[in-house]
Amino acid sequence: MTSPPSAGPLAATAQEPRQSPVMRAAVICAVRAAEVLGDAVIVPLHGEGWAHFSETLDYLARNFDYAGRADQPRIPVAGEVLTVATG
Repeated sequence: MTSPPSAGPLAATAQEPRQSPVMRAAVICAVRAAEVLGDAVIVPLHGEGWAHFSETLDYLARNFDYAGRADQPRIPVAGEVLTVATG
C-alpha cells in the first residue's frame, strides 16, 4: 500500500459567476480532496490574478479554516519563492 503524499498542488478555484452553486462546489471539492490526503500540505495553484476566476484564495483559505484545516493550505505569494518542507 502506498502512503499518501506529504504535499501536492491543487487546482481549487472556480470560473463560475459569483454565488454560483458550482463556485461553492469547487471549494467543497478542494476541502474534500484535502481530507482524503490527510495531513498533506496543499498548495493551491493558478488561483488568483486571472479575470476568469470568481473565487479568491482568501475565500479558499476561509473555507479550509471553517473545515478545521486552516494549517493545511500554503498559499503562494506572486513573485515569491514558496518552500514546502515534506517528509
